Amino acid sequence: MVVNGNVIERVSTFKYLGLMLDECLTFKCHFEHVYKKISVNAGLICKLRKNITAHVLMLLINAYINSVIDYSLIIWGASRVNDFERLQKVTYNILATYYYPKSCKFKHKRFWANLSPSEAKKARRECDKMFKAIDFSMLLEKHNLLTLGERFQFFSVWFIYKIRKFGCKIPHLTELFVPTSNSCNMTTRNRNSCNIQPHCSALYANSFGYSASKVWNSLPRELCEIKGKSVNFRKSVNQWLIKKW
Repeated sequence: MVVNGNVIERVSTFKYLGLMLDECLTFKCHFEHVYKKISVNAGLICKLRKNITAHVLMLLINAYINSVIDYSLIIWGASRVNDFERLQKVTYNILATYYYPKSCKFKHKRFWANLSPSEAKKARRECDKMFKAIDFSMLLEKHNLLTLGERFQFFSVWFIYKIRKFGCKIPHLTELFVPTSNSCNMTTRNRNSCNIQPHCSALYANSFGYSASKVWNSLPRELCEIKGKSVNFRKSVNQWLIKKW
C-alpha cells in the first residue's frame, strides 16, 4: 500500500496504547504477552514468600499480576474467555507456593530432570493430587480476590453503569448500551436490559459490546435500576459475583 508516495508496511501484529492488536482481532498475541509477563512476576513473588505477610502477598498479586491482566481486559477478554484458566492458574500457583511450601519442589526443573519415567509419572500424580486438594476459593476469599472471570464481568457491568449514569461523549457507546425500549409506562423485568442485536458473526459474538450486554442483562433487577438509587453499585456487584460463583 502506498499513501502520498510513502510505502505503508503491513504487519501481522501492532502494539497500540499497550494493547497488542492482530489482523483478526483474536488478541492471541496480547494474551501470550500478558501470560509471559505475569509468569515472570509470579516467579519473583514466589521467591519472596518466606519474607512477606499474607497482606503483602495480596498487595503484590494485585500490583504485579492483576494489574497486568486487567489492563484493557474488557476489550480483549471476550475473545479469550476460554483461555482465562491459564492466567488464573498463575495466581493459584502463587497461593499454593505461599500456603503449601511442599508444592514448590514440583516447580523446579532439577527435580524433574533427576527422575526416571516411572518416577516422573508418580510425581505428576502426586502433584495433581496435591493441587486438587487445595481450596483455592477459600484462599481467594481470604485475600479478598476475585477470579479472572469475575473481574471481567465486574469491569463489564461497571463500564455500562458509568455510561448510563454519567453519559458518554462517544455516541456509538451510548447507543450500544441503550436500555430496551418500553412502549408502556409499566415496570417490566427487561426495562433496563441492554438491546442485543441478532448476529451470525463470531467476531461480534467475541466483542465487548455483546459480552458486556449479556452480563448486564443477567444482573438482579435492583442493581439495574440506576436512577434514584443510593446503592453502592461496586460493592453490590462484587457481592453478587461472589454469591453467583
